[in-house]
Amino acid sequence: MYFITGGVGFLACVILMILIIMRAVKDKSCVTLLIAFFLAAALFLGSGFLYSRTDPHIGGTEFLSTLLRDKTVPPNLTGEWWAPDASNKDAYHGIYISGNHIEIYWISDGGATQTLYWEGTYDAPTDGKEPYTWESYSDPSHASGLLAAAGSTKEFTYENGVISYSASALGMTTTIEAKKQSWGFSPESEDTGTAALSSTVPVADADAEAELTGLIEADAIVKYDGYTIDFDDSAVTVSVWKESITRTAALIQENNGSAEDADWVSLKAVTENSVAYICDCIRSSALSGLDLVFQVLDDADHSRALLTFTNTDVTYDILAV
Repeated sequence: MYFITGGVGFLACVILMILIIMRAVKDKSCVTLLIAFFLAAALFLGSGFLYSRTDPHIGGTEFLSTLLRDKTVPPNLTGEWWAPDASNKDAYHGIYISGNHIEIYWISDGGATQTLYWEGTYDAPTDGKEPYTWESYSDPSHASGLLAAAGSTKEFTYENGVISYSASALGMTTTIEAKKQSWGFSPESEDTGTAALSSTVPVADADAEAELTGLIEADAIVKYDGYTIDFDDSAVTVSVWKESITRTAALIQENNGSAEDADWVSLKAVTENSVAYICDCIRSSALSGLDLVFQVLDDADHSRALLTFTNTDVTYDILAV
């Protein structure tokens, strides 16, 4: 939107300037052209100003609603918010805001598994000024476990229809951006005091495979570009890929490096943390008899393995062969 209006304004400025010069040479009046020139210049400069002050991804009717909205009216943030995972269509963050309360869940396995990530306070905006930021306070005992947020405070920001916040799990931090969209949350039951996803299976009642999948996905979501998880009678096979890992391996090979290269050792250490975490999850689950096969694949060719672990042992390293 900004590039279109700015481009039109700039082109009009050039054309009008040429016409003004031509009419001036012929000693003709340039008043109308000068007025048009200044209007075109205002369009060009105004587009640049708006680009610097507003999210450049907004366009069309969204741009107009953002520009013309009444800034004295506070936005209504109550309800359900949804933040998809770009690498896995079956996983997302589900948010529910009601009254002065906000809850955030890790949702995986297409909605069959949910894990409470954050439960804290919500302060509604008092006007329409953006960005709007509030500090949420939580009792850490409300959300516990490997996937729960650490600490008792978390900062949230609302701007241009998006709630954003940082989320950390297993030592990795990413920025979550959620838009207002229903994801199937049912408000707390007065009888049980627990939250539930409508038409889905709560964690407590999910089978062991679905629960384990959710725990593995929580690690893969923040560390890799994509992943798959497969079960058979003897093992859980987790395959992951990331463009930066493939690129690093290729560069080391081009320079005749080895598995002892510092960058490769660092990448392997991150992978080993994932492997150790998943092994712990398997051992503490009802599927404790399964082995783990963990593969790091070429992001462009998933038939090509870069690293393979069986349980916690490295059984293949492309730079060690």
